[in-house]
Amino acid sequence: MAQLKSLLNQNLTWSFSKKNIVLRSNDVVLLELREEKSARVSFEFDGKSYTIRNEGFWNPGTIIEKEGKQFLSLKRNFFGSKANIEFESGNLYSCKISNSPLAKLSFFNKDENEILYYKLDATQKPMTVLSIIDKSINELELLMMIVLGCYSFKGIIQENDDAAFILMVA
Repeated sequence: MAQLKSLLNQNLTWSFSKKNIVLRSNDVVLLELREEKSARVSFEFDGKSYTIRNEGFWNPGTIIEKEGKQFLSLKRNFFGSKANIEFESGNLYSCKISNSPLAKLSFFNKDENEILYYKLDATQKPMTVLSIIDKSINELELLMMIVLGCYSFKGIIQENDDAAFILMVA
């Protein structure tokens, strides 16, 4: 985990196969998401097991568990495009999806400053771009928001890309 910050400062690429989604930093595999049944995803990082799953209907949310205990909770409003994120540490973030003119999923710190975003770019051919704006936050929390973004934006990515993201350093 000591080298996580340096890996997040390099080009990141997601690649998709039938049941696996792999995040690479240049040629180094950071983690591999394994799709399971019922929209559940699992992965290993730094010797720990994580799972991601959606829950609820009227009060929908997404949970990331570490070693079976809740690590991150994302709570959406039934109507609307915003969600609140809380880590087990108590750190609070938010995210917002917009569709004008193209789909964009943004993550913000508690002061509403943008940290990172996934955006559909159709300048030449449709592809999804991941851009990290603020790398000063906790590296593990930043990585979990990158994973959460992939999990949430996966349908748009697979529909429009050659199954890869490109990190654009701002």
